[in-house]
Amino acid sequence: MTPTTTARSWTLTIPAPGDWELYVGKTRSTWRAKPKWLTMNSRLHWRKKDKIKTLWRAATREAARAAVTHDGRTVSLPVGQVSRARVDAVVHFTTVLLRRDGTSRRDIENWREATKVIVDTLIAGTRTHPGWGFLPDDGTRLHCPDCPHVREAPEALDTKPPYGPVGLVVVTLTELLPGEAP
Repeated sequence: MTPTTTARSWTLTIPAPGDWELYVGKTRSTWRAKPKWLTMNSRLHWRKKDKIKTLWRAATREAARAAVTHDGRTVSLPVGQVSRARVDAVVHFTTVLLRRDGTSRRDIENWREATKVIVDTLIAGTRTHPGWGFLPDDGTRLHCPDCPHVREAPEALDTKPPYGPVGLVVVTLTELLPGEAP
């Protein structure tokens, strides 16, 4: 690992995996997406949940192949070159649910389940679920204790392709230099 003087950063744009279904209405039929989001409140059978996690892992690996650097270049996410990193995730939805006071109705902590699968895919992984290898491990000594930092995007996504109407997660990975606090 070569020492660097400035922290590097990468941005991954991960569309929420989804199934397209044919919606048959009274006057016409249209295709619509059923996004496969993972939340802390979803009470899914373990086998169905594992299939959704597999879709998220595949989407994360695809996004890691086309990461955008801090200077705008598209590169593949490095493997084994980063020892500590800060992980920030912004969850984008196709609709914004607001209370009367203008705050979001979504409890963003519920969406940590999807971001956990993303972070688990970016680390070295296991034999059963091989990871990308960006970080050697996802323990708190390798990144900040409350990573990933998850927040909701303030505006709704455009419901046109390539990301609508399923939504997406934008993950920013910032390398932490030795001795640097997150």
